Amino acid sequence: MVSLKQFATYTLVALCSAIVGYDPGCMNGVLGSDDFKQRYGVSNDGGKTMYLTPTTKSLFSSLAVIGALIGCFIPAAATNKIGRKGCFVLASLSHMVGVCILLAAPPAAVFILGRIFIGIALGLITAISGAYLNEASSPGLRGSIFSILQQLLTVGTVLSNGINWATKSLPGANSWRVSVGFQFLISIVMLSAGLVAPESPSVLVRWGRPVDAAQSLAITQGIDASSDEIQTIIRRLEDDCRPSSTTDTKSDKGNSTPPPPPTTFATLLVESFRGTALRRTLIVAAVSALCLSTGFVFWTSYGTTFLADAGVSDAYMVSFILALVQSASTVPTIWLTDILGRRTLLLIGTSIMGLVLLLAGLLYTVLPAGAAPATQMLVAAAIIYMVAYGGTWGPVTWLVMAEPLSSRHRIPQTTVTFVVYWVTYLIIGFATPFLVDKTAVNMGPYITYLWFGGVVVALVWVYMCVPELTGLSEGEIDMLFEQRVPAWRSKAWKRAMRASRDAEIEASRGEVRVVGVDAATASAAADVDCEKGAGLVFVVADAADADAAADGDKEKKIGDDSKSLVVHEVKEVDSSSDSDRE
Repeated sequence: MVSLKQFATYTLVALCSAIVGYDPGCMNGVLGSDDFKQRYGVSNDGGKTMYLTPTTKSLFSSLAVIGALIGCFIPAAATNKIGRKGCFVLASLSHMVGVCILLAAPPAAVFILGRIFIGIALGLITAISGAYLNEASSPGLRGSIFSILQQLLTVGTVLSNGINWATKSLPGANSWRVSVGFQFLISIVMLSAGLVAPESPSVLVRWGRPVDAAQSLAITQGIDASSDEIQTIIRRLEDDCRPSSTTDTKSDKGNSTPPPPPTTFATLLVESFRGTALRRTLIVAAVSALCLSTGFVFWTSYGTTFLADAGVSDAYMVSFILALVQSASTVPTIWLTDILGRRTLLLIGTSIMGLVLLLAGLLYTVLPAGAAPATQMLVAAAIIYMVAYGGTWGPVTWLVMAEPLSSRHRIPQTTVTFVVYWVTYLIIGFATPFLVDKTAVNMGPYITYLWFGGVVVALVWVYMCVPELTGLSEGEIDMLFEQRVPAWRSKAWKRAMRASRDAEIEASRGEVRVVGVDAATASAAADVDCEKGAGLVFVVADAADADAAADGDKEKKIGDDSKSLVVHEVKEVDSSSDSDRE
């Protein structure tokens, strides 16, 4: 059962993600406001009709990404000094400054500066919120927590679109200033997260405070700080974050003295592109780009103006409905991420999104442009797309961008991931107005073909490269990557690994027999592990049996053909103890 402290911590940190959903929805409505067009638009008829040029739309929307890119690098430089809590506070302050500038309705250049300050907050939150939740949560809660994070992100989208719809008829600047000013509440949430949530355990270990790290884990995981589970996590974090030669000289509070200077960010960044770390880096970076290239950022950032140009009578209402549908569709994913798994949900969602986008493009091509059936089909396709995205890619993307990362390389890998994310956002955000605007390329609804292409690439990448990590501890995730298990074999590997770990090993007539493993499971284990030259741990009764099992060869097959596994390590235990199971 989740404790009150756990709930408060997870809720505050996850609520910070509302900025990621609120900001594009807010600007979506701001760009459609008549008063905003009067302030920053141009006219071809002597001022009677004002409109925003594609360049203005692109600059006001996408240049926040410049700030986001800056924000992505701040945790790499600041986390070791101010911690993740300090980064939340810094994000809050930057966000407040940005909102104040926007509310003043300054000249365009200063308005863009305000967007950059908001972008810094966006970059900070995307870089630290997922990393914090991944470090603090247990494997059993991780999937649900990240689904809740996405749920709260979509709540931000619903709020922004709802406020846009409700205030569109207000006189003057209130038609867009209300939506912008509401963001102060998000700033307060970010500040609260920095003040209330316990510091990240990995940061505390790097600061030489393992006892405080254990207390932090006790709060976020709801178990005793002295438990074997937490102590195992602390030891692993110490191995990853501190030199092995470091001795633990205890202070009065029981914490270690400050460790030697940690490995530099540059060194860890280089390591992130070598060995098994390279695969992890590529997985999360590619997923961060693909989640945007499937068309989602288009609907959230430019949906209102696009639908209006396509002939939809009340584009604000439709944008609100799309946000509401997306938010509602994320609710079942809180449970489905752990029932069906991350990989399965991504494959299902991508298939539905691709089919809908292709059909929408084909029907709009066949039907007369601007006709009611074509417009209705476009709206229906957008709704189905949002259901598919909100129920699969929306929540699972954030989980996949955090789960595969190693504790040693988490900061540089997170930085790389969100640099790729925001650069992709910048490219799509800047190019889209030119692609769909009537005064430029004028693709209009035919842009669905472009997003269909992105979906196809995403489908192939997920199948070939994204492994199933549902329910795996960080140690087991490390094992999967070290053994170089292919993504499409990850489920079989997990079943075999769990079955083999729980199997009873007995000594009989000089042979080691695997008990409790059927032929199919044993065969799957042998296929995966023998092919990759890695193995499993066998626990036997005494030294003689250990010698017989290993026979001096840590990769020796034992047992008959139908139940052959690989001996990677042999441990001697008391045969009368309960530790005969590994």
